[in-house]
Order: sequence, then C-alpha cells, then structure tokens
Amino acid sequence: GAEVLAADRAPDGRARARTALGVPLEALLVAVVGGSLGARRLNDAAVALATAPGAPPAMFVYHVTGRRDHERVVAAADAAGLGERYCAVAYEAQMPSLLAACDLLVSRAGASTVAEVTAIGVASVLVPLPNAPADHQRRNAEVLAAAGAALVLDDVACTGGELTRLLSELAATPSRLEEMAAAAAGLGRRDAAERIAALVDEVGRPRAGRR
Repeated sequence: GAEVLAADRAPDGRARARTALGVPLEALLVAVVGGSLGARRLNDAAVALATAPGAPPAMFVYHVTGRRDHERVVAAADAAGLGERYCAVAYEAQMPSLLAACDLLVSRAGASTVAEVTAIGVASVLVPLPNAPADHQRRNAEVLAAAGAALVLDDVACTGGELTRLLSELAATPSRLEEMAAAAAGLGRRDAAERIAALVDEVGRPRAGRR
C-alpha cells in the first residue's frame, strides 16, 4: 500500500521513524514480530534474546507480541528485568515505520510480510510457520535467502540462544545487514506485492511427483 511505498530508509527517514517509536538513534534495532495473534515460539525467543548475555551491547529489541500473547510476554519481560533496551507492544499500527527504522526483522514468512520487507528493503531472519498450506512460508523465505536478503530459521530452532548467535554473527560484519537490506530491495523492485502473490500462486500448484 501507499504507507509501505512511503517508508523511508534513508538516514533522515530512519531517524524520524526511530524517534517516533522511542528507539535510540544509535541502537542496533531488532524488530521481532509475533503476528496479529502472537507466535509463542517467536515471542519466547524475543524475550530470551533481550536478556542474552552474548547479545551485541547496542541491541534494542522492539517486540510486537500480538494481542493473544501480550500479557504473558510482558509478565515474562518484567520478571526478567528487561529495561531500556526492550519494548513490547501488542500491536504496531505503523509497521512500515518500524520496518524503515529497524536493522533486522525476525518474523514469520507470510506473503504480506515478505512483500513489505522486499518493498522497503529490510534484512530479515524468517521463521516459516510449520505446516502452512503448500509449505508456502518456507518457499517465500527461501526466495529471499537465495537472493542474500534473509536467513531462514526453522521453527524448532527459533530460540533466544540461536537468535543471539545469528545476530552476533551479522553484527560482527557491519556491512552484512546493509547488503541483505539492499538484496531485499533489489528483489522487491517496489512491486513486491504483485511479485510475491505470483510466487505464492506458483509454489502452491501441485508439482509432478509431489504428494
């Protein structure tokens, strides 16, 4: 939509988005999005990531929990003593602004998410929903991974420890996240919604020999 196309990842645009979100300008901003209801696996991993001793010191976790899981996540975050480098919201009305602001997105790999990250140009760790129809979330994620725009993480492997390891590796090479974001933007070419819809339609068709 228009809000996605208007998202600005240039330095000034990212600074404005971070200010609006209440995120420090210099932070390594990781957005973890659990979906509208809340993906328990991603939500638990986000809290564990925010408390991990091995995480990059400049990291800020902006956690969109989903409504169903929000109270539980907030209680867990409070019990863990999360402070200034963590923020949990049940719902983010300005998702394009969050994507413009963040350095890395951790999310499921539904068609709308993939369309947004490619239209805006965002590096991502994608955690496909198990047993999605035609396994389309994995196929979406693999398209981005093949282009160098994303890392794919199995649902069962999505833990705070594994996210910490991946993020530490990415942060160790400052240009890596920028290269992934550029690859995502190159894949999107600003008509990502139509391209991803065509991709989902294609991978959803029965293949010869496939059961």
